[in-house]
Parts: sequence; structure tokens; C-alpha cells
Amino acid sequence: METNDRARRQRRQGRFGGILPGLRADHSPEINHLTAELGVDLARHRSRLLGRADVEAAEAIFVMDMQNYRDLRRLYPQAAGKTYLIGLFAEADPAEIDDPFMLAEPLARESYRQLSRALDGLAKLL
Repeated sequence: METNDRARRQRRQGRFGGILPGLRADHSPEINHLTAELGVDLARHRSRLLGRADVEAAEAIFVMDMQNYRDLRRLYPQAAGKTYLIGLFAEADPAEIDDPFMLAEPLARESYRQLSRALDGLAKLL
């Protein structure tokens, strides 16, 4: 899965928004279409870097994969006791969920479905 490998390489190089500085990850029309299928409108959403104040104010922080988990713990050691893999809340899916940002449409669709199931699982616990 070349696109998936490319996304992982870019993430390792710090080229995605979120935890590490880099590429601003605005959503493409294709991504907006995929999330709309799940009833989520991301057209006006923009990513931003997570900052110290965000980490300190958060009761819980959810990440999609171990790379983000390690990066977050390295940059913000105080996040250690409140950072979780969101995929752990889905009943039958893997704990890690691929970032859909750079995936081909069928893989991005499945990534969003996995994320949706994980969020449903989390909501049941709240």
C-alpha cells in the first residue's frame, strides 16, 4: 500500500499538523465527501498544532497510532497518564487507525469507518 507507506513516512518526518509542526492538513473535497457519508461535516475544520496549554487542560487525549502516541509523550511527558489509542474503543478493529489524510479513497473510507466505530465505543463508556 504505497499511499499508506507515504503517509507514514511524511508523519515520521513531521510533515503533518497535529503534534509536530509541518504541513497544514486542511481537508480536500474528497475527504469532505467521505466524512459526509458518515454524517460529519469537516468543510470548515482546520487542523492546528497541539500546544502545552491544550495538553495541560485536557482530561484525556486520543491518538490514532503509536507514532503519534510516542511523539506526544516525547514532546509532552505530562500527557503520559491521559493519552490513549482511540482504536482501543472499537470492539473488533485494530488499536491503531491509519490517518486517512494521505490514503487512497477506499482506504480512507475504511479509516473513517474505524474511527467512527471507535468513537461509538468510547461514547458507550461515557
